[in-house]
Amino acid sequence: MASLSTNSLLQRTPALLARLRALWSHVTIRRRDRSLRIAETVSLGDKRFVAILEFERQRFLIGITSQSVSLLQALESSQLPPKVPATSTNRNENARENNGEPS
Repeated sequence: MASLSTNSLLQRTPALLARLRALWSHVTIRRRDRSLRIAETVSLGDKRFVAILEFERQRFLIGITSQSVSLLQALESSQLPPKVPATSTNRNENARENNGEPS
């Protein structure tokens, strides 16, 4: 195998980078759609929360403590709170909820 000189490698680097960029432009990363998420949480203090859990097209009101998670009530569509558009004050809460963290 012929050895390549440093100059030869440096001359080929831009072409190699261009090829890598072209290949990378065809790569797509798809996020998996999640069917389970926390829609809203309310802190009750002392590591206790009440939350609305969404699973597929159903919603459940749950209570969360440091030792347990309890189903409080299955919510019907007439009991669902209206969705609030994201504002500057609740964007951080929405980001935490999307990561699965209680707010």
